Amino acid sequence: MDPDAFPDYGRLAAAVKKRRLALRLSLAGAARQGTMSPITWTRVESGLNVRELTYAGIDHALRWELGSSVRVLEGGDPTPLPPGEAAPDTPAEDSPMRYPDDPILQYLWDLPDPDLSDSEREALVQLYLALRRTTDNNRLNAANPGQGQTFRNAM
Repeated sequence: MDPDAFPDYGRLAAAVKKRRLALRLSLAGAARQGTMSPITWTRVESGLNVRELTYAGIDHALRWELGSSVRVLEGGDPTPLPPGEAAPDTPAEDSPMRYPDDPILQYLWDLPDPDLSDSEREALVQLYLALRRTTDNNRLNAANPGQGQTFRNAM
């Protein structure tokens, strides 16, 4: 990045969000493809500064030519890769959101660890659901003491 240029983080934020939505990528899915956390991706889309190495991940996830994010920061335009020339390791399409009505489950599914298999992601989701059921049952039992039968046993 040109040290004398004043980076326009708001401009990059708008360009990144527009491109992510055009590619139909979830925020967590884009972050995973860019090998960063969803929190870092959110910082970019919020117009906040991130480490310079992050921009290469953004270019990768958005199928932009390497250096495009920095060009946008400096006032230029990104260069999309040609349709048949997706960035290495980038699927042609992001998978649709698996849990669109539950952001916690979607986050667990979209964890940015590329080494997690689908079965491991599903195990995380199931573990969380079991924990949530136990917590809900404990709350119900605490709210209704002395009924003799726990809600968990009734289920």
